[in-house]
Order: sequence, then structure tokens, then C-alpha cells
Amino acid sequence: MLTFIFTRKFFNSIYIFISIIDSVLGNSLIHMYSKCGKPEKARQVFDLIQEKDITSWTAIINAYGVHGEARESLLLFEKMQQNGILPNDITFTSLLNACSNSGLVFEAINLFEDMEKKFGLTKNVVHYTCIVDLLARAGRLDEAKEFINSLEIQSKQKNSKISPPNVITWVTLLCGCSSFGDVERIERIRHKIFKI
Repeated sequence: MLTFIFTRKFFNSIYIFISIIDSVLGNSLIHMYSKCGKPEKARQVFDLIQEKDITSWTAIINAYGVHGEARESLLLFEKMQQNGILPNDITFTSLLNACSNSGLVFEAINLFEDMEKKFGLTKNVVHYTCIVDLLARAGRLDEAKEFINSLEIQSKQKNSKISPPNVITWVTLLCGCSSFGDVERIERIRHKIFKI
């Protein structure tokens, strides 16, 4: 108990020093509070960081996203751009996961499309898997399978930098099928996973 009280007081007192210390400590504290289920504490730390970098913005976007507060993540994404910070592929992974956790299908599809069109970022298997997860959770299993098919086609194109669907991609669809009782598709996916 004494250790807990000391640790809590220690981290609370660090708030005062964050504006003096670089963003590395602040980013670490944002991650820590997020993992402890305290996005509001993570936000307090974020607000105290004077020189916010892409890691700071992505960390706070992720902190809200993993706790089902995708709307706040999307607002922070807009604010980040207004502050002249451009997103990277990790930022988009956090945003897509946030949308998936909150069931924001329309918003996630728009973000996915904006990656290349608006920001010139290359999508990878992780981004595709986020969309598969989003669609599978929403019960849109046919669309999720189509997304995997499009990833397979793109990965086979000459000079493609995109990896083919991996076990995680297929297991993500399998979980969605299991949630919605699609036994026939579960068997097909199971066989596909064993071949990978």
C-alpha cells in the first residue's frame, strides 16, 4: 500500500516538470496512463507537453481509441493537423483501431481512403486488418472477406510493397464469423489458416 501511495504521488508530481522535460517522458506517461485505463490522466499529461511531436499526438489518439472514445480520437486528429503535424502510418493504425472499437465504419473507411489520397501514405497489412476487424465486428462479413481478397490481389501485383493477408488478418475475420455464427465460413477460414 505504501508503494502505491508513493508511486501515485511521484507520477502526480511529474506533471509539474513535463513542460521542462522533453516530450519523451510525456509520451511515456501518456502510454502508461492509457495502459492503466486512465485516458483522462493521459490527456492531462498531453496538455502539459509544450513541444508535442507526432508520437505525442498518436499516443493520445490511441489512449482514447483503445478505451472506446473514438470521437475524441478523431477530434484530436483534426487538432493535430491544425497544429501542422502530419500523420504517419502508426497514427492511422491508432485511428482505425479507435473506429473499430467504437463501430464507426463510415469514418474508418474514409480514413483508410485518405491515407493515400490525402496524405500519400502506403497502406500495409495492419491497416487492412484494422478494416477487416471493423467490418467483422459490424457483422459485415462479406465486405470483410472482400477486403481480404483485395489485399491478396494487391500483394501479388508486380513491385507491390503490400504483404499478403497474414494469420492475424484471417483470425480477425474468423472471430467475426464466430460472433455471428457463420459456421460454414469458419470452416473455410480455418482451412485457409492451416495452409499459411
